[in-house]
Amino acid sequence: MRLQGAVAIPIHGAHMALHHTSGLVLGLLLTAIVGPARADILRYQDADGVWHFTDRPGAGAVPIPQAGPAPTKDRDLVAQLADWRGAASGSEPEPGLAVVAVRTSLAEGAGFFCSADGYILTTRHVVRPVGSDVWQHGQAAIAQGQGGLDEMEGQLQEWRSRLRRIDAKMSRVDQAEGPSGVQADGADADSQQGTRAQVARRVTELERLVRDTRRRTRSERLAFDIKGASATLATSVEVRLADQTQLRAQVVAVSQAHDLALLKLAGYRTPSLSPSPEVGLAPGQSVFALGYPEDASAGAAPGLVLRVTPEEVVTSVQLVPGYSGGPLLDASGRVVGVSAVKRVGADEGVYAEGQGIAIPIAVALREFPQLRPRADRTASKR
Repeated sequence: MRLQGAVAIPIHGAHMALHHTSGLVLGLLLTAIVGPARADILRYQDADGVWHFTDRPGAGAVPIPQAGPAPTKDRDLVAQLADWRGAASGSEPEPGLAVVAVRTSLAEGAGFFCSADGYILTTRHVVRPVGSDVWQHGQAAIAQGQGGLDEMEGQLQEWRSRLRRIDAKMSRVDQAEGPSGVQADGADADSQQGTRAQVARRVTELERLVRDTRRRTRSERLAFDIKGASATLATSVEVRLADQTQLRAQVVAVSQAHDLALLKLAGYRTPSLSPSPEVGLAPGQSVFALGYPEDASAGAAPGLVLRVTPEEVVTSVQLVPGYSGGPLLDASGRVVGVSAVKRVGADEGVYAEGQGIAIPIAVALREFPQLRPRADRTASKR
């Protein structure tokens, strides 16, 4: 809904109380109807002291103050994490306190708060892993298990054929006639019986292994498919804070062009790392990545910038699993990228062992207008 025109609220002259009251009620109604749905409802005051409300930016127009209660202690994560870390009140929070672990049914990675109201940047392949390298590795593991099952079934057929040949030979011995023939075949029969017992045991063992492996392979494939569907349809994901608090964050947007996703932990005051798209990176510059390379422990990985393009930052940072989605910072602690670990774009030669690939933070700001300053968002709508 868009509010067209303007509403005037007299605040002086005759019948001021009546006009002020009715105008204020109308203004509050308009604020209640439009304000929460759109954040760009503005007001301005003319030369006669009359307030006007509009959605069209103009000279002197300012946003309507968004009044609301201060965050309660149990929803103020800045204070919670500062208490956990033992930081002094009012001190600058550590960058690592803004980094979270992100978990879905198929993948795990990292993310980081990039605003004080709970927006979290991470990678698409963590939030929507189907089709990603992580998903393909899982598919390959299942295919490898199926290949092992096929090989095992081939071995079973060979041993069954061997057992049938032994049975056929022993059947011919039983049908032989004549004293000398019985003696020779009888001696051979003892050896054949021993051989048959060994082959029969192997057949029984392989039948059990094939049966168990077939059941396990089918179960693993079904579970993998269910997890993939669950991750694809999920509207929220689990995030874990530095103090091990587990919360659910809403999936706000998933980029189709880049390995990026945006989450939000609504209703919380959060620590944040401010994106710094203005920082110019150059080869040889020191950078470091933050993430969760281990299940419960945050980590940092240093390195140097190797190459910079508008679409990627190639570094020597050793990005092991758990760093995907975390921030890449320069030596001053400014966020310059989002660690992706996997290939960025269609160039299959980009990713190699020993190279860490990050997406420039400017790309994330272009993809997600929610992260741009209010003035930039307003200008883009005009």
